[in-house]
Amino acid sequence: SSGINAEYGVQPFFKPPIIGHSEKKLFIKRVPARASKRDIERCFDSFGSIKDIEIIRHKKCAFIESFDTKVIALIIHLSSNGVIFRVLGQNVFVERFKFKVKS
Repeated sequence: SSGINAEYGVQPFFKPPIIGHSEKKLFIKRVPARASKRDIERCFDSFGSIKDIEIIRHKKCAFIESFDTKVIALIIHLSSNGVIFRVLGQNVFVERFKFKVKS
């Protein structure tokens, strides 16, 4: 047995932190210019199902949307605890998605 829990993709004793139900998106910084949606998906889909990926090439960033808040919570938790995510061999940085309110 590999000790992997398919629901979370990490050791079975891990329970992701509880977050609000609206958090189904992540902001990814330093996305390589040649990265495709599939390249980004490969980096994160082992944590759960990815609904959509939007790449903003001129800003070298992307937004990832999941069907499940637990997926986003897990990725944020791992990132804040030193796990490094790589797309095409380059480190990318994960942040919570923040809504900007236009005034």
